[in-house]
Amino acid sequence: MTEHNNSNQGTVEKANEPDTHLTVKNGQVFVIREGVSNPVPFSTNVRADDLIIANPAARYVVMKNGVPVLVDEPCATCVRVDGEGTDVIGLATNIGFNESASALTLLEDDIAALQRAILQGVDPTEELEPPAAGGVVSSSIGGFAVIHYDYSAVLATAGFETSFVRQRFPLFDDDDAPLIPALGGGDLAVTVREGELSNPAEGSSYPVSGSNSILVAASTLGLDASSFVFESLSVNEVVSELSRETTTSGKSVQYTLSDDGREITGTSEGETVITILLEPTQAGRDVELKTTVTIHKPLDHLEDDASGLVRVVNDALEIDLSVQGTDNGGNALRAPVDVVITITDGDLPTIEPVSTEHNENDLGFVSKPIPLNIAANSDEIADVKFVSSPALLAALDGLTSNGAATTFEITDNLISVSLASDPSVVVFSIALQSSGDEYNYVFSENASVDQTANGESHLVPVTVAVTDYDKDTIEGQFSVTITDGNNADGDTATESGTFDVTEGRIENGVVPKQTAEGEIDINAGSDRLKPGSLLISNLTESGGVPGLISELNELTSNGETLTFAVSPNSSSGTVILEGKLPDGSVAVSITLVASQAAGAGAAGVSVSSTFELNQPLDHQDTTKFAGNRWVTLSDQSGNAVFNIELEVQLEDTDGDSLDNPISVKYEVVDGNRLISKHPILNSPILTQMPHQ
Repeated sequence: MTEHNNSNQGTVEKANEPDTHLTVKNGQVFVIREGVSNPVPFSTNVRADDLIIANPAARYVVMKNGVPVLVDEPCATCVRVDGEGTDVIGLATNIGFNESASALTLLEDDIAALQRAILQGVDPTEELEPPAAGGVVSSSIGGFAVIHYDYSAVLATAGFETSFVRQRFPLFDDDDAPLIPALGGGDLAVTVREGELSNPAEGSSYPVSGSNSILVAASTLGLDASSFVFESLSVNEVVSELSRETTTSGKSVQYTLSDDGREITGTSEGETVITILLEPTQAGRDVELKTTVTIHKPLDHLEDDASGLVRVVNDALEIDLSVQGTDNGGNALRAPVDVVITITDGDLPTIEPVSTEHNENDLGFVSKPIPLNIAANSDEIADVKFVSSPALLAALDGLTSNGAATTFEITDNLISVSLASDPSVVVFSIALQSSGDEYNYVFSENASVDQTANGESHLVPVTVAVTDYDKDTIEGQFSVTITDGNNADGDTATESGTFDVTEGRIENGVVPKQTAEGEIDINAGSDRLKPGSLLISNLTESGGVPGLISELNELTSNGETLTFAVSPNSSSGTVILEGKLPDGSVAVSITLVASQAAGAGAAGVSVSSTFELNQPLDHQDTTKFAGNRWVTLSDQSGNAVFNIELEVQLEDTDGDSLDNPISVKYEVVDGNRLISKHPILNSPILTQMPHQ
């Protein structure tokens, strides 16, 4: 007769509380859940509907409410956890379960038969199909939890009785408890954003800090906060990589680990750059880990191969560390706590340069420093330089100064335009200057620029590139506008020499040539005057005023008409105006020849004037010339005088004409009257006749 002891029937399958945990120290243990047998290689949580079954000699711990119960029996066992404690059921010593490393699905009938045999104190071998002698049960449970015999005889001849033993296992002393190290693991992430060097907002100036905490849970024994340090292997590699790969404003940083293994300090030139501090604090049986990262100076975020424990990824410096500690028995965490530090880049530098404008009336000019208004923000400035932009090249290409070709040079800190014929003559320049954290530029101009492309000014667009020690680059633009100075003015011209002739006495039928030679000098304005641009501007009608030619054509010589025109022999810088008689002979000629005044740069012009009178003019009929603008007849001290006015015009190298033309006035004075010994020939009637 099989003996049964089922006083606690129906209680073995529920090791079910959420605070119940199973840890296997030795042997094979299974948790049967929803018809699936799950081998437990190390540990797992146990639910209310789970059934715990272990092979003989299996050694495992069931922990409820933080109180562990050690099961270490020579027979197969089954466990129930209830509100009063932990119940362990020992099965007959001839019952065991085939080992398996994988979860397998059981048939419902087999599971029910096994559970019923256990709960009712029935030997499970009586419920399941018996095996052959020395063999294995051939049932639908086969392959996982097949119940087998420890003897070679079949059940009918085995001669044993299956017994069911229920016992309450007492709580064991700490000395008998299995030592299960704390799990550890987990990630402690700390992110810090770089501070600001320029005009920082409140709380954003260096130093800046970031911290985070994580709770490390104890296991069998409480944790020892004093034992927690940066894990030695990883921290040594991190210190080495940081020293090799990180810089501050281009300068190397040296890293050291404190004697207690909890603080990493990076210094450069004797000043602290960064600290990484680990602070473990006892929290009952657990330990709270706090990591604080403090940045005192910028760290350069230079792209690398994005590998290793120290790397730069997406403009962020990442540092991987591990923390290890022990419980009060000296047992290390099963997995260290990972600390991931991320230092993100702060704001990029900014630039707000000031443009400038200069008038060419002031040459030999050097400006005061003009600010670029560069703010470093999170990282110090490594480089400031000019950019050879397409717009700048277009503005400088083909530029002339007083009509002379120029050449230009663009370097990192200088834009210079010089005469092509003499590069030592600098037309203008733009130079970068720096003093401490201040960046400026200086503009100077020594010679005028020809503003022929866009009117009265020439704009030079300048781009400046600013790069910090992270190699982040931004660009800013400013312009230098060079405006045209004053134009030359004909009213300021000066004359020398003679500009009037008096008709000569005709002797023996020969008319003597009369000549007046003079010089006209005019200074340039801000740009050189071009001798080749010489012209007489009032030859033709303009604004309703008759031209000079039409009024000159009113003159006669010995009663014959004169025809005036510009000679085809005129050339660049030379103008010849001739009045011819009907026979083609020249009665009157005016020759103007322009030449460049001495001096470099904005030079003026000298105009030589030659007035030749080859035939006398008929000084008569004052009313005929009374309404004229350019050719008039007047009386000066009893002498008839023709007044002839020319307007002379010039251009500068900008293409600007004189603000007012040069007024050149000639006088042709009537010669002596005929004198006779015969009174009748001296009568007023005869003396008022034209002189022949």
